[in-house]
Amino acid sequence: MIWVWVCSLAQLVQKFEAKHIESIVDRLSQKVAETAGGAAGSGGAAGKPAMIRQASSDNKDATTGEAKADIITDALKIIVTSVNDENCKNIASKLVKSLLVSLTQKKKPAAGSGSSEADVDLEMMCVEVMTSVLTRFGSALAADHENILTALLKMLEHPREGPRKQANLALAPLVMVLNNQLFEQLMSLVITQIEKSKKPEVYIQTVGIISRAAGVRVGAYLPQIIPKLSQYCKLDSKKSADENASTSE
Repeated sequence: MIWVWVCSLAQLVQKFEAKHIESIVDRLSQKVAETAGGAAGSGGAAGKPAMIRQASSDNKDATTGEAKADIITDALKIIVTSVNDENCKNIASKLVKSLLVSLTQKKKPAAGSGSSEADVDLEMMCVEVMTSVLTRFGSALAADHENILTALLKMLEHPREGPRKQANLALAPLVMVLNNQLFEQLMSLVITQIEKSKKPEVYIQTVGIISRAAGVRVGAYLPQIIPKLSQYCKLDSKKSADENASTSE
């Protein structure tokens, strides 16, 4: 029944007035916020997001917490895809702000415990929806671009691979609408991090994504990018050669 309701949203939101769509978005955003508020530490029911705790305590509910999070994600993406252009700006901006709050207000895990699975699921969910919003309404969200960019760049340093990849994917629709100042800030940071980051491959992937999305805007930065890529390839080749030599001994 839940999936039937989600699939019906595509047809419903085309007929709803803006206030009705905003109400639905508010309700779904509250569910995202509940997930953020419930994520604390790792392990045990108390450390799980509200949706997962509810699913764990109700044996009659066959829908897992992870599946419920997927349903919320799909519902928000369907709304973003289906909403009329005349209702888009306020709804998109409101949704983005809610997603940014959920990303920045997670409870900190205990020292040394790292990111909990609940936190990672939440971050993936928020950035996945953010990607859909940016893909359709990116140009209408100019006032939010800087905050979105800051959040995505922070996620590129995430300890987990999944959120890093999701953040890179979200950058693609964002760079297509960034103003020159923010684009320059982004490229400067990415170029610097190729050399300084402990995971330079993340930022090399970022360069590829930006190049495909922004096209000629990247041309001015090639004299800075190419030497760093060449240096990384040489270091990587030397590392592989050393590992092979060590293995053969």
